[in-house]
Amino acid sequence: MVLPMVTAEESISVLQCTVGEEICIPYTATDIDYNLAEVTTSFGTLEGGNVCFQPPAAGNYEIVLTATDDCGASDQANISVEVIAGEAATIT
Repeated sequence: MVLPMVTAEESISVLQCTVGEEICIPYTATDIDYNLAEVTTSFGTLEGGNVCFQPPAAGNYEIVLTATDDCGASDQANISVEVIAGEAATIT
């Protein structure tokens, strides 16, 4: 049995001037047998090859993507996202 495969960047940091703006992270999901049944996420939504979410606050977020084929075989990708609140620039 050949497992499906899901890949994404493992760790990212995002600076947001306004915390809560949507963040989208690209991923790929493939199956060599061409029988990929579904991809699911533990947090956020899947939108055309991206997992997207709106962080409610600055902090760390863990996302698990799971790709499952028609035979029930699966693979997971873990993404760690650090959201950093930016500060407005000041002119002196």
